[in-house]
Amino acid sequence: MKNIIAMKKILLMALLGIVAFACATDENSEEVNKLLGRWELQAAQRDGRPTDSLRGLYFEFSENQGFRTNIMNGEVEEGIYEMGEENSITQRNTSQDIDYTVESLTDSMLVLTTNLASTDFRFVLAKATQEETLQ
Repeated sequence: MKNIIAMKKILLMALLGIVAFACATDENSEEVNKLLGRWELQAAQRDGRPTDSLRGLYFEFSENQGFRTNIMNGEVEEGIYEMGEENSITQRNTSQDIDYTVESLTDSMLVLTTNLASTDFRFVLAKATQEETLQ
């Protein structure tokens, strides 16, 4: 009898673990869906002060974890990205691997922070519309 109760507890814990994992995956995929598309810089800060030197900066995120940006000296680079569960985006396979923290993400606005060469950056980006992307 004790073995049956122990087995039921183990099965219940396994089932709860599966459900929790499925919920976390759904939440992450919702965030990834919001992230997809082209994001264009609206405002930037370097070490807490506004800067115009990053004018024209953009990020493009595609479904297959493809990634395009011109963050490094305005040169367009392609790589891959991964959206973490801890409000993070990692950029890889470009001239510089960069880790971003997602301050906020909505259907139309994305705010990222990062540290490059010992300098803190904050990017406020707006999602480009289909028409803007085609131009």
